[in-house]
Amino acid sequence: MDPYLESLSLERAIEYLDRHLLTFQPEEYVLRLIHTVRDIYEHRSVLKALEPTDRLVSRIADIIVVAMTNRQSMRTMECLEVLRSLTKKIDPTFLQQETIDKLFRIYQRFIFHANKAIGWCVSVILKDKTLSDNAIDWLVEHAESSELIANRLLLYPNSNPRIRAWAEASYKLNRLPHRQSEIIALIITPRNATKLAEETDSNTFVWAIYKARMTDQDKVELLKKHSDFESFASVVDIANRLRSEDLIKHFAQKLKNRQKEPTTGSSGPEEGGHTLCGIKNHSTL
Repeated sequence: MDPYLESLSLERAIEYLDRHLLTFQPEEYVLRLIHTVRDIYEHRSVLKALEPTDRLVSRIADIIVVAMTNRQSMRTMECLEVLRSLTKKIDPTFLQQETIDKLFRIYQRFIFHANKAIGWCVSVILKDKTLSDNAIDWLVEHAESSELIANRLLLYPNSNPRIRAWAEASYKLNRLPHRQSEIIALIITPRNATKLAEETDSNTFVWAIYKARMTDQDKVELLKKHSDFESFASVVDIANRLRSEDLIKHFAQKLKNRQKEPTTGSSGPEEGGHTLCGIKNHSTL
């Protein structure tokens, strides 16, 4: 039994039940009871548990934007955590563009916050959202200022010409070298794959194929062509993720054919003088 509930007076018990009934009508709950950032803070536990809708998310975002605009004091992390909880639970395609634009305003305001946890929070709020051209242009302009901003471009949910142009420029200028596989993933096609493979180490390239915006079958066909012994561990990992028996069979035959090739020099720890190598930690950030 909840000690709080056991201690309520009759009047408070009725008030509690009236509010509890509203939780079965999330939009009504928010419209009737949530008007300020203080309300968001005080009702944060209930709000996080509500089933979100576009109207509900838009309402919470509106309240935070008003507080930002008016420079009102608020419990920033707690209020943003409510918005993060709601946006994580709702399918991004259910959000209106106007609502997403509000989320982006909040993102712009807090992404450079001194508290890194707040930056991470607003980054999650914006994750997988389809943004306006102006929003993407802002991300491109500030991409080198923050790893979190670069993430929103590198992990953008849809193919976008502005992001592709940024990725092409970043590749040519060797920006974000530690994220090269993700940059290549944004620009790779079956037509330019061979050229890119010649310019990239084998492990980085097979992970770029895996992360590319293309069908799994297209990925498998490119991996068949561009995998080699030097990327053995990575290819096996990727094949398992794609659940591709076809890729494993093709790769096994490719290595058997290589084994039959004449070799020169002293033999290493593997038959034929070949040594196993593979780069780890290429998982999506």
